[in-house]
Amino acid sequence: MNVVLFLCVWIGSFASFGQDPHSVPIPSVPHSELTPITIESVHIYRCEVDAQYPGGTRALVHYLSEECDWSGLNLNGDLVTNSKVYVSFVVNENGGIEHAQILRGIHPEIDARCLSLVRGMPNWIPATDCNQQPIRQTYTMPIQICLD
Repeated sequence: MNVVLFLCVWIGSFASFGQDPHSVPIPSVPHSELTPITIESVHIYRCEVDAQYPGGTRALVHYLSEECDWSGLNLNGDLVTNSKVYVSFVVNENGGIEHAQILRGIHPEIDARCLSLVRGMPNWIPATDCNQQPIRQTYTMPIQICLD
C-alpha cells in the first residue's frame, strides 16, 4: 500500500513539473484601455484627531477606579478575577457618550455596572476631522476587573 501511494505521489509530481509555462495563454489588454498614471510624490497626513477623555488616559483610569463600586455583587459563586470587560460606545460631536454596549462581558452584574460607569462619564473632547470640525467616533474600551 505504501509503495502504491509513493508511486502515485512520485508520478504526480512529474505531471506538475512537466507543464510548459509558455503554453499557458496570457490575457492581453488592448493598449487603448490603458491610461498611464504619473505620481511625482505622495504625501499622506493624518489630520483627524481621536476623541479624548478630559485630562487624558490617567484621568480616565482615575475615574474608573474611583467611580466603580463592586460592593454588593451577587456572583452566585462564579469566580471572576483579573478579567476584562470590553465596552463599545460612540463619542458624539458634543463629546457625549451614546450607544454604549458590551462587546465581551464576563458576568451580567459586572457587565451592567461597567455600562453604567461608561454612561455616567463626563463629556469627552470630541474627535475632529481634517477641517477641525467635531465628528462622531466609535470607541472600544477594555475595563480591567480586579476583584480581591
